[in-house]
Amino acid sequence: MVVLPRSNPCAESGPFLSRWHRFEREQVVKTDLLGGFFALEIIAGRNGIFQSWSGRRPVACFVNARSALAALIAAERPRAVWLPAFICGALANAVPQPLRQYYPVGATLTPQVSALGGVQSGDMLLGIDYFGYGPARDFADFVVASPEVLFVEDCAHCLAPDDDAWGDWRLFSPRKLLGVADGGILVAMHGDHDVPQPCRASEAPELQWLAPLLRFEDGSQLRSAVWHAANQAKEVAMTVSDAGMTRLSRSLLTMTDSAPLVQKRKANFLALEAALKQWQLPMNRSPGNAPFVFPIRLSECCRDTVLKRLYEDGIYAAVHWRDLPSPVEHFPAEHQLASELISLPCDHRYGDEEMSRIIEAVFRAMR
Repeated sequence: MVVLPRSNPCAESGPFLSRWHRFEREQVVKTDLLGGFFALEIIAGRNGIFQSWSGRRPVACFVNARSALAALIAAERPRAVWLPAFICGALANAVPQPLRQYYPVGATLTPQVSALGGVQSGDMLLGIDYFGYGPARDFADFVVASPEVLFVEDCAHCLAPDDDAWGDWRLFSPRKLLGVADGGILVAMHGDHDVPQPCRASEAPELQWLAPLLRFEDGSQLRSAVWHAANQAKEVAMTVSDAGMTRLSRSLLTMTDSAPLVQKRKANFLALEAALKQWQLPMNRSPGNAPFVFPIRLSECCRDTVLKRLYEDGIYAAVHWRDLPSPVEHFPAEHQLASELISLPCDHRYGDEEMSRIIEAVFRAMR
């Protein structure tokens, strides 16, 4: 008969403790362990979102997009990094302060090519495909005419970006598009560009995945305060890191087909557009292959009131973005827009019933 210790081995002393510590040390270096409990098993697919984003191109998978951008800047060492004046502060903070330059995009979120005269050979310029919309024609022409500039196409809002990339690199942030916990995917769109890799494996995967798993298991949504708080804490703690994306996130991306998700997003966007077009943010171009949200613009005096009423109706519309890092005195149009935008959800989790609920809630909030 095998007699087990009556208490935690770590509380014991003497020879048993020595043997236990030796056993633990041995496990650290073993990589060929057999048996034990079953880990989560996921069979990787061949035609998932990850493959559609990367193709056969060089790719790096960081814990988040800001980390991927920071690694790219460190590898390429540009003279300056040009950022749109309308940008998330967390992404801008990935760029060293001395390198940061901003350029205007105005109220339609279109790069103003006339203001890009200061961009020089060897500079890096990041452009954003806002809300899934592609670039305007004049900006695309500027990119073609500037082969000496390093272009980064921010596809954080693009579930299905256009086949023709305008950037030398594409940058994805999958947790903003579907239910994965983390990831900043950097894809080299040309064969002559290297992609810097994370220095270490994923960092604290149990913390990355806590909020998504809590929400997934809460089918009745009775514990929303718990998983919402967990997600808020994760977002606040997120920094620039040399860690990689969790294996679970990457595996899920390989097995998720984007086609049905794109179809739902398009249908939902059109439903909102048909009812709320009078408030839709004009961008003078197509929303692309897969809309991200349905952006509406209201006067600054009523934006926050409408947001509050939507929240009271259980509709958690987003704001992109409340605090812009660009100087307000140089970019008043972008800061004004940031105070007036609401991003209504139209993603693939929802259908006609939810879109009708959003439409009714918006009209009710406008009264």
